[in-house]
Amino acid sequence: MEETNKFKGCKSGFTITEELKQKDKIKTRLLKFIIFKKRTENEVFNKFKDEYDNELLCEVIQQLKELKYIDDQEYIEKYILDALNLKALSMKELRFKLQSKEIPRNLIDKYFEEHYDELYEYEIKSAKKMFEKKSNKEPQDIKNYLFRKGYPYQGSIKIPAFIFDPGNLIAGTKKSVKQLIKIQDVFPSLVELATGNTVQTDGKSVRQLLFGEFAGWRNEFHGEHSLGVDSSQYILTDEWKFIWFPVTNEFQLFHMTEDPNEKWNLIAEEKYTSLIHEFKVKLARYLEGREEGFVQEGKLCPVPLEKIVSTLKGGE
Repeated sequence: MEETNKFKGCKSGFTITEELKQKDKIKTRLLKFIIFKKRTENEVFNKFKDEYDNELLCEVIQQLKELKYIDDQEYIEKYILDALNLKALSMKELRFKLQSKEIPRNLIDKYFEEHYDELYEYEIKSAKKMFEKKSNKEPQDIKNYLFRKGYPYQGSIKIPAFIFDPGNLIAGTKKSVKQLIKIQDVFPSLVELATGNTVQTDGKSVRQLLFGEFAGWRNEFHGEHSLGVDSSQYILTDEWKFIWFPVTNEFQLFHMTEDPNEKWNLIAEEKYTSLIHEFKVKLARYLEGREEGFVQEGKLCPVPLEKIVSTLKGGE
């Protein structure tokens, strides 16, 4: 989303005198709203869009921008400076936090490009701080924590898989495949490749993919991670990833073909409203009947932390 005037084209219909009075009133309200805490342009607009004529509101916002009372670039700098001093967040998390404020993407990208080295150093310090926080646990608990690739992003869930066939006994025509493969596919694949027999499991043999036979293969799958307050449920398709954090009731949407590094959470963009609804309905079907109570009356329902069922003994 490039930086544009999204409020262009509003109508007012006031006389000049009425317009001036209304602008003064709007400016007073806006200044009271932003004087003690920095706000983004979108935060200000969304706060008052239902109270005032949108064209006049936009004109006042523009005036305040010119006077530097509203400055998204400065907001980014202050927000990240505060985060560096107070919190342990990854660069991805920082991006998501800024995105939630509806700051133009180009401004966020610009800041991260210009300050990459210091942000990278901060991220390393954050990781060390997190490890130190966990280091007072029992050794086995630390091992469990470090071994858990517990987040729903590609850096955690995407695992390279190799089939070593030096004698070309499989004689497959495809040396690599891009279809969605799960860990449940390993066993039926090994059985069929080694013996020629098929077994009925909740996974599928990849043999057909090695011969370019893609018909009937899955185009999506459901995954989950039990990780305390960060526990997640997600659906991954060939094109999209939809994530739900049931404890915090937060949602994320990524366009994997255009954003493979998952930098841009699209959940707040109106043009994806229908797609998001489809994913919510689909995820509710996957989770229907679960003991945690993820689904109530056919809809996703947030659950308290104590309801999360851990996938590791003694886990969080």
